[in-house]
Amino acid sequence: MNIMKLLEYMQEIVETGSKLPLSRKVSINKKEMTDVINQIMDELPDEFKKAQKLINDREKIISDALKEADAIRERNLKNIREEVEKHDITKEAEEKAQSIIISAKKEAEDIKLASIEYAYKLLTKLDEQIEIRKNETVNRIKKDMEQFDMDIENDFKSIRDIITENIDELKNVK
Repeated sequence: MNIMKLLEYMQEIVETGSKLPLSRKVSINKKEMTDVINQIMDELPDEFKKAQKLINDREKIISDALKEADAIRERNLKNIREEVEKHDITKEAEEKAQSIIISAKKEAEDIKLASIEYAYKLLTKLDEQIEIRKNETVNRIKKDMEQFDMDIENDFKSIRDIITENIDELKNVK
C-alpha cells in the first residue's frame, strides 16, 4: 500500500530534519510535509470519502427536513388564518412535520454512528499495521547493528593479528 511508503517518507523527513539546539524539537520543510500529507489523503480508501459524503448527506437531510418543516408550518399558519375551522388539518400537518424531523434526525444519527464505527475500525487496522511495520523495522535495524558490531570486531581482531605478527617479526630481526 502506497500509504505505508508515504508514512515512512514522512518519518524520514522528521528524522532528518534540523535539530533545534537544547530541545527535542526538529525543524522540517512545511511544504514537503504538506505535500506528503496531501498524497496520503489522496491515497486513503474511497470508504473515507464515502463516510464523509454520508456525513454531508446527513446534514443535508436535516437541513431539508428543517426547511420542509418550516414550509409546512408556514402553510399551516396561512391555513389557520384563512380557515379557523380547519384546525385538525393544521394539527395533522404539524405532527407530520415533527415526524419528518424526528425521522431525519434518527437517520442522520444512524449514518453518523455507522461512519464513526467504520472510521474507528479502519484507523484501528491502520494502527495495527503501523505497529507491525515499526516492529519489523526495529528488528531489522537491531539485526543490522548486531552484524555491524560483529564486522567491526572482526576487523579490529584482524588488524591486531597483523600488528602482533609484525611485532613478532621485529623481535626476530634483532
